[in-house]
Amino acid sequence: MFAQMIVVDSRLDRILLVRHKTGEMSGYYTGLLGEISENETPQEAAIRIAQDMCGISVQEAELRAVFEFTFDDSDAETEYEYYTTLYNGRPQETAHIKPEWFEIEKIPYLLMPGDDAVWYPPFLQGKLQRGKFHLARDYKTLLHYEVNEVDAFCELSH
Repeated sequence: MFAQMIVVDSRLDRILLVRHKTGEMSGYYTGLLGEISENETPQEAAIRIAQDMCGISVQEAELRAVFEFTFDDSDAETEYEYYTTLYNGRPQETAHIKPEWFEIEKIPYLLMPGDDAVWYPPFLQGKLQRGKFHLARDYKTLLHYEVNEVDAFCELSH
């Protein structure tokens, strides 16, 4: 299971994305994405991932989406998508990622995994979503998807 924190600076209408320098996501921009540890909730993981990846401290995280991802050669992976505008600190570059701010209307979808252009716009508008994405191993080619808006999420645990 994975969690992703999407950090938005609502004052300046911009979003924090990180360009991955290493690993299988190398070259792609994403939100602050990482694995959920065995003993933490998805929300705790999203907050920790923001701190671990680029040194920002998130005060509040709102769950806005839950997706299931599949690839041709793998089992389904669940990913929890969180939104925040309440954080402290300046994003720091590391050997693995380079954080960058983008104006909301200039999100670089062509440099992101193929699913992001589908779910980011409604996510950023505050809509709650649940869905499934089937991608090729290049993360870019979106083979099939189904996304629905939901009214609320049931209590989540891992």
